Amino acid sequence: MQAGARTKIRAQARIPLPMFLKRIWFYGDVMFVYENGLMPGTSSTLFSPHGTATRGMMATILWRMEGSPAPKGKNSFTDVEAGKWYADAITWTVENGIFAGDGKDKFGPDDPITREQLAAIFYRYADYKGYDLTVKENPDTFKDADKITDYAKTAMQWAVGSGLMKGKSGNLLDPQGTATRAEIAAMLHRFIEKYELVQGKAPGGLMGWIDPKQLQIPKTGDSSVFGLWVISLFASLAGFVLTARQIRRRRQERIAANHRKVNRLTFRGAGK
Repeated sequence: MQAGARTKIRAQARIPLPMFLKRIWFYGDVMFVYENGLMPGTSSTLFSPHGTATRGMMATILWRMEGSPAPKGKNSFTDVEAGKWYADAITWTVENGIFAGDGKDKFGPDDPITREQLAAIFYRYADYKGYDLTVKENPDTFKDADKITDYAKTAMQWAVGSGLMKGKSGNLLDPQGTATRAEIAAMLHRFIEKYELVQGKAPGGLMGWIDPKQLQIPKTGDSSVFGLWVISLFASLAGFVLTARQIRRRRQERIAANHRKVNRLTFRGAGK
């Protein structure tokens, strides 16, 4: 199927679909991020998988995954307007080393993201989460490996070695190519599955994506600290159970609504 063709896919994956639609490489990834509220559509009927996502959008996605925590500092970028929907997300991701400005008091919130930049963002996010970054693969097997910028080489090795980033047809990695919304959806989905993240109460108290494996018993004999840890653990698990039930109920309600009126989500383009 040629890129640019309009392929209409019903918004609810539970309704039977023609098999060829489900074979589109990004179908499962897009439905995952859409149904879990990680990435909204570009309109009520479009997802635009071949469209681009901006730096402001990507910062907001990762910020929300952490429970939308309040930044400790203030925004210092002249092109990030106070009160904008991405302002707190940008401030938080920068102060936690996940994003960086351009060195000239600007962030570029509306700038698109290249594939090597996307790898670097996920690499720094994984570092923030405390994950092992030693898994690497030599990208020299790709024909355009020499196009990778020096600063991004380690991140690209990790992203490819971890299975988060895939090559393109023709044995290309396309590091300077603009990352599409479908590619971002795919990396988000793979990241969540790789590290077995679940929806629950984040450290800040709001709902986000947490790693149950990191809810470790405190190494202290202080019973009060242990008690607080137990309360925190049960609060996180309760939040996860409640969120799972809410998601299931919302899906059932959407499926019922589709029996009355088919709500279609349009994917622009079906090529990889």
